Amino acid sequence: MLSYSTDKGLTWTKPRLIPNTPLQLWSTTITVVGQVLRNGSPELAHLTDISRKTTLELSDMEFDRATLTLAANARIKNTSKETLGTPLKARVVYLRSDIGRIAVTNSDNGMTREGAVWDFGPAVKGDALLLDQKTEARRLVFKLSNRSRGIEAAGCLVTCWG
Repeated sequence: MLSYSTDKGLTWTKPRLIPNTPLQLWSTTITVVGQVLRNGSPELAHLTDISRKTTLELSDMEFDRATLTLAANARIKNTSKETLGTPLKARVVYLRSDIGRIAVTNSDNGMTREGAVWDFGPAVKGDALLLDQKTEARRLVFKLSNRSRGIEAAGCLVTCWG
């Protein structure tokens, strides 16, 4: 069991496997180096998470076995009753494949894993996305490497920010 207190720091205990034995307790200090950023990115820090107000719709998916490239057209749909303005960005927060290492190849911020961002603002007709409106399509492209077996499963979770 892990616990944290400001005076003792992080501590964990090991469950008693043998009855009537002493409880074992360990503690340590953990230092995290890095920046804490709202929404995980400087480019998203001033935006609001609108994932619950949108869906990311994929179509025209293609897999090129020769280049191990997976591509799909993506549109963000406004599923809320609110009008959503720009900027409108999508960020990868989870990316995995059961068949090899997967990477984003065409993000707008140059990142290839979690944290990759696509800007859908230019894909919005006018300056806003009304109820049930969709952006124009953006092509999302992924590359597989270290392929271990046939096509089985890939997962990607994208959040939207506006």
